[in-house]
Amino acid sequence: AEPPLDFAARVRVCFDDLLERHAEQAVVVVAHGGTINVLLMSYLGIDPRRRSMFVMENTSLSKVSLDGPMFRVHYLNDIQHLNHQG
Repeated sequence: AEPPLDFAARVRVCFDDLLERHAEQAVVVVAHGGTINVLLMSYLGIDPRRRSMFVMENTSLSKVSLDGPMFRVHYLNDIQHLNHQG
């Protein structure tokens, strides 16, 4: 098992690299809930050694944006697409 601080640093480096390579573009990231939790906690300044703070259902959608230093959460764990009846 990877130590939480190491995992958080690896996730953040990867995401920051994506942002740098795709500046001014929308980027879609597909990841496990634990990875999304660590990323959100990192941007919100929450210690990654804390228990996961966010629930991420399988196939849920979340949208965040970065505008300079401003981190915005538009929605988290949206599963409306699973309720389609037709």
